[in-house]
Amino acid sequence: MKILILCNELRFYLLHSVSLSVGHLSSGLGVIKLIVVLHYKLFLIKLFGI
Repeated sequence: MKILILCNELRFYLLHSVSLSVGHLSSGLGVIKLIVVLHYKLFLIKLFGI
């Protein structure tokens, strides 16, 4: 599925960015999950009128 590939790419980018600087990883991963779920749900609503 394309959405899984997108999630993996976003995780890799976040891990790479955090490894280069001091930062927190967990909040960024949570935001990625939230955004992906919201876009997926909105896409289904638009597609099927749910």
